[in-house]
Amino acid sequence: MKDGFAGILVYEAPPRSRPTLVEANDIACRMLGLDRSEILSRQLEDLFEPHERTRVLEALRTLTADASLETEVRHASGRGLPVELIFRRLILGRRPSLLVMLLDRTERSAALAQQRHLEAQLRQSQKMEAI
Repeated sequence: MKDGFAGILVYEAPPRSRPTLVEANDIACRMLGLDRSEILSRQLEDLFEPHERTRVLEALRTLTADASLETEVRHASGRGLPVELIFRRLILGRRPSLLVMLLDRTERSAALAQQRHLEAQLRQSQKMEAI
């Protein structure tokens, strides 16, 4: 698969069966810190942080149309990587499939943390002025 702006995973997803990963692009490999063969040998839930696995699987189980979910994937180094998952059900070669796009949200998460920090500083400053 060619590179783009998102990590892409393609699963064969027969109804009422466990999805089987059949393809991953280079960006997904970099995001997860794994080579393609390592990714293809793993179950879907193994790619996510342990505390997020149930939520991701539940979202997939109830997926009837395109959906998105903010979660964390697990990099090979053990660190969590905040991502937005975009799921799309489709048919590839007459087989029900699932396209999963991973969008890195590291910068967004850092910006939100900085915003919360600055807001807290502002509130503290306003309290000090009131005294």
